[in-house]
Amino acid sequence: RIESQERVLEALKEHNAPAPSELAASQLVHVGNAQHVVRLLEFIPGRMLASEPNPSAELLTEFGRALARTDRALQTFSHPGAKRTSLWDVRHAVGNISRLKAAVTDGTKLALIEAALEIAQASLGPAQDKL
Repeated sequence: RIESQERVLEALKEHNAPAPSELAASQLVHVGNAQHVVRLLEFIPGRMLASEPNPSAELLTEFGRALARTDRALQTFSHPGAKRTSLWDVRHAVGNISRLKAAVTDGTKLALIEAALEIAQASLGPAQDKL
């Protein structure tokens, strides 16, 4: 996966899309009984677009341009390490939530998750084949 992430960063940079530079090479770190690959990436200053109560036309235009460059860079991107299901892919949200909710032990939180899951199933179900 690290190699595919590195190829994504390269593709973004080739298209002048926003992408951080790697500041330190990947290293294998042991945490408890697990091993994790860790690397240090450059911080890209900015703020969330959602934090702008009234974004200007100029800001929205620049956001659109950056998004278009990102889309163009990734349009033909392919790497074997990128062929996996993302937890953030809405097409798999119901299945992911159903599987992961078993880790929640707090009854109140579990009830909220199950209520949200019902809403997601009702909302996503009819549109599933269009996502």
